Amino acid sequence: MEMEEKVTIGGVEIPRSDWEQTPGSVKAIVQSLSERLAEIEERLGLNSENSSIPPSKQTVQGKKEKKSGSGKRGGQKGHKGFGRKLYEVSECSEVVEHKPTKCKHCQSE
Repeated sequence: MEMEEKVTIGGVEIPRSDWEQTPGSVKAIVQSLSERLAEIEERLGLNSENSSIPPSKQTVQGKKEKKSGSGKRGGQKGHKGFGRKLYEVSECSEVVEHKPTKCKHCQSE
């Protein structure tokens, strides 16, 4: 059995004999719509990360979902802190003690 030759139009294979029997005006419409569909499918993959579309204009479909609960706020366990270390008293040229004159809660001395 001989396989009939097929033509791919808009991602769909149809027998060549069917395509040849199609009127020219219908062929023109099908080809135009096929090109338009290819352009739209190409644009579907665009988002603010791989195009000039600003994030405010991005559709909800294109936005990445934020993983909730991925970590608590602030420094995480094992994170090296960047705190400031105190000098040894022996390395200081002068030590001045500062004590409050009033209690910040009851305002008494």
